[in-house]
Amino acid sequence: MFTARMVSGASLLLFCLTMFAPLAPLQAMQMKGDAPERYVVKRGDTLWDIA
Repeated sequence: MFTARMVSGASLLLFCLTMFAPLAPLQAMQMKGDAPERYVVKRGDTLWDIA
């Protein structure tokens, strides 16, 4: 019973992944035109500030 439930759950997951994966955006992220080539991290910088 447990094995049959696992197989059916895995089958449903595989089906959903194959059906909805093409809907995901396939574009690469674009950087802003004014984004610097380099950035020197300073004391107090956070990832949020840098991003």
